[in-house]
Amino acid sequence: MRRGKQAIGAFALIAMLIATLIQPPAPATAQSDAVAVIARGLTTPGGFAWNANDVLFVALGGSGGADPVLPEAPQPLGPITSGPTGAVIANDDGCPVALATGIVSNRTPQGRISGAQAVTELDGQLYLLFSNGGDRYGSHELTDGVYRLGGDGSLNLVADHTAFLQANPPAVAPPEGLPNPGNPVAMIAADGSLWIADQLNGLISRVTPGRDEELVADLSELGLTPSDLAIGSNGSLYASSFGRAPYESGSAGIVQISSRGEASIIWTGLTMASGVTVGNDGVLYATEMASGVSDDAPNGYANSGRLVRQAGPDSAEIVADGLMFPTSLGTGPDGAVYFSAGAVGTGNGDGWIGRYAPDGSVAEAAPAECEPIAETLSDVPDIIPTAPATVTAAPDETAVPNATEEPTPQPTVTPEVEEPWTPDSAAPTGEVVDVGLNDYWIDMPSTLPAGPVTFVITNYGTVAHSLEIDGANIDIALTHALEPGQTGAFTLELSPGTYAVSCPEPGHRDSGMSLVLTVH
Repeated sequence: MRRGKQAIGAFALIAMLIATLIQPPAPATAQSDAVAVIARGLTTPGGFAWNANDVLFVALGGSGGADPVLPEAPQPLGPITSGPTGAVIANDDGCPVALATGIVSNRTPQGRISGAQAVTELDGQLYLLFSNGGDRYGSHELTDGVYRLGGDGSLNLVADHTAFLQANPPAVAPPEGLPNPGNPVAMIAADGSLWIADQLNGLISRVTPGRDEELVADLSELGLTPSDLAIGSNGSLYASSFGRAPYESGSAGIVQISSRGEASIIWTGLTMASGVTVGNDGVLYATEMASGVSDDAPNGYANSGRLVRQAGPDSAEIVADGLMFPTSLGTGPDGAVYFSAGAVGTGNGDGWIGRYAPDGSVAEAAPAECEPIAETLSDVPDIIPTAPATVTAAPDETAVPNATEEPTPQPTVTPEVEEPWTPDSAAPTGEVVDVGLNDYWIDMPSTLPAGPVTFVITNYGTVAHSLEIDGANIDIALTHALEPGQTGAFTLELSPGTYAVSCPEPGHRDSGMSLVLTVH
């Protein structure tokens, strides 16, 4: 799966900065040896994607600029300054090569950058997601939305997201009120469409080239602010929820969204969740832009970002910490998990892309130094929140920038998957659907065609799980629970209708292992 996304947060959220001080936690043990830096020299990197030839493209938010945005926004939202420092780049042996430059880059007093949010590839064409455009933010030539990237670096509007919002306002208005130009921050490509997350308005939409943008889910009534999107191996849609200011510790999470736009919270206890993806080990991963938050650091504390993997419905295992404001997260064509680091404070080109491979595979590291794209730099100094003192390791070709010293790796146990097993030892018939059981969520399609369907179920979790399907005169489950790493299967003749899918193990259904299957 090829991914591309960004999660830097809306200008409007800055206006709601917290009044209650929350002391940042002591840094956890860094596991920086698990992460390799594969691209350097990036100025506020955001969403990224690969093409069919496995070339990596990255959207760069840039460094803002010194030009005032008029009319001037009130504090703390403004004053906003702007400059043509955004870009789209290709990764060439670990260093950036410019594809498009001169894209408007806006900067808040707190150092947040917006503009070029994400880039992704669909049917051989590159698309850019642009945010905080229009007259309101001083970007007179660009509006919020999706642009097709020409071979000469030109941008051609495909979907006007601000116009879409006029016809599809959120059910619950954000703090900035309505109407607003929107704040699309994340974009991925899947199933012939571009999927977009509007963090400010709590909306997820879909753009199919040649057709109008359409609403997929309105999460505003749940107070969710989608910052990133992921498509599971079986078509399931996931979103990280960054949260609204004040960014209290543990207030963010991950949601699963059905084909009917219904959201189920499947992972809680995260802080400033800025990225989400499904690893090739079948487990959900997330980035926390900062795990240390307080009213002294509106973006969170520098070097307190983390890459984590789900360990339970409200718990996480730290893969790497001590990271510099990580955001966009995705699974690469090699099956490894990638993320961008440097959503704040990398206006000098210190941003980078990190790689973590659940299977332990290695990739070529970026050079120790890369020359940033000159057009992405400006004379405006970075604002980096003061963080508790940490000791940083001496840089080398594989070191993760800003990670704490003396990492203590924690082993990751990946269960060995057994050969598929079926109750009657019969060969699969009809549609074959892969189902992943995890702690505690189910990864499978939410819609299927009528007829015979063989469900091949693998337990990627750490405890025993099973699968039960009930509805339309059917009530069937695996005859025994699957232990971690085991695979089972059964075949059903599905009639049109709705079915309840769940794990019947005690307490698992209530912990998030349930969904509604629609058969057409």
